[in-house]
Amino acid sequence: MASFKFIPAILRPTRITEFPATLIDNIYTNSDQIMDSCILVDYISDHLPIILFIENDYSTCKLYTTSSKRNFTEQNMNSFAASLQSIDWSISEK
Repeated sequence: MASFKFIPAILRPTRITEFPATLIDNIYTNSDQIMDSCILVDYISDHLPIILFIENDYSTCKLYTTSSKRNFTEQNMNSFAASLQSIDWSISEK
């Protein structure tokens, strides 16, 4: 993984039993974003949940101002019903 510039985000054990403690949750990333990971202590099981926080730069994200909505006119509903009726819904045996 290191040869492809991937680094682990979790570095501590996430499964703790009576004898060994193992790191079984591997999250590798090659992101240049600021990241912080943490392991939650939970006594429900021997497997600890993990969280990875990634800081996003929303200034470079495209914000879409258009939104799509459905137009439930009588003509559109009739057209939809006609397109459903034109489909062969029978099960063919091969």
